[in-house]
Amino acid sequence: MLAYPLAAIIALQTLATVPLAGPQYVKRCDPCTIVLHDGNPPADFRFELDTVPEGRVVKAIILERGGHAVQKLDVPSMTPLAQDESFFFGAQEINFDGWLDLLLMTERGSTNAKARYWVYDPAADRFRDLGEFPMFRVDAVHKRLSTYVSNGPAGLDFEKRDYAFEGSDLIVMSEETQKPSPSRPGWYVHAVRRRKDGKLVVVLRQTVKQPPTP
Repeated sequence: MLAYPLAAIIALQTLATVPLAGPQYVKRCDPCTIVLHDGNPPADFRFELDTVPEGRVVKAIILERGGHAVQKLDVPSMTPLAQDESFFFGAQEINFDGWLDLLLMTERGSTNAKARYWVYDPAADRFRDLGEFPMFRVDAVHKRLSTYVSNGPAGLDFEKRDYAFEGSDLIVMSEETQKPSPSRPGWYVHAVRRRKDGKLVVVLRQTVKQPPTP
């Protein structure tokens, strides 16, 4: 389950009159209004949509203040959604500076959903493109982000990563991977790496056998 702070208020002005909390499934943003910080004026966001043979995609997100465009956030790639499907969009704090940041799910999946993230700079009143990642799990207590990607059945082929911000940079602090062995069918190479002196260092590497099928 993904948890989102209640401070992420989205007023879906074209779809509902009751404010919703956190990233939400929305048909469109025309606009979606988000309060990025308590006491801060609301910001409006509008989708630039494009229709493709497979459905529709968000090409860009326009940040507006007082009815005037302030910034255009490009969405370089996105898996198209059917015309009757909703977009998953909204604000979530990911760099732990007290201000909400922005995300748009760009690829759906029961395990491997991806999103594009933008980090808000309150001094500039602008968003910085952080990039596309597997959906972050946010650990506000330890100020860490984590991702998990399953590449095969039964969870035997996977990638897990933990991230932290160092200044404005998002750094991989540790990763755990398990991949099929290239030389031993039915076996997997399990490796754990942790950051030390500015780089990831292998602290565990072993070959494990695939469990027998029940």
